[in-house]
Amino acid sequence: MSIKDYFVAKQREIDRKKRLDTAAKVGVGVALGSLVGSAAGVLFAPKSGKETRKDIKDVAEKSVDTIKTKSNELSDTVQETYSEALNKFNKFSEEKLTDLKKVTSDVEEKAEKKAKEVKEETTKKANEAKSEAAKGVDKAAKKVEEGAKKVSDKAKEEKAEADKKK
Repeated sequence: MSIKDYFVAKQREIDRKKRLDTAAKVGVGVALGSLVGSAAGVLFAPKSGKETRKDIKDVAEKSVDTIKTKSNELSDTVQETYSEALNKFNKFSEEKLTDLKKVTSDVEEKAEKKAKEVKEETTKKANEAKSEAAKGVDKAAKKVEEGAKKVSDKAKEEKAEADKKK
């Protein structure tokens, strides 16, 4: 879910809440209107006191039933809206958590791959350096041998000359 989808969902939720609020106001208005209208009709009707009281009682009971019904309907609508919003939030949270886990996994894989590449490159360079050092040691050993041979030859020549002079 992209950020745009998130904002669209939030706007829909706000619109749904506005419709619910409007429906609640209409319901209350209808209930109050019917109550006031019924009371006015009963009060201004040309009936006896006993009949008028009975009519008022009937209208009051009917209005109470209407208010209870509308309240229950409103309560159900609010509960459904809350449940839907909660479910959408949970789904959104799970999706983002899954996305985050995937990104983390991808980063971890890339880091491990890079570490392996660095290790291989380092090992390669170390082996090259070791090989170069070994070549250098071999050259130095040959030079030492050549120098030792020259010194030995020179020493033999000088000894031979010294033996001749004696």
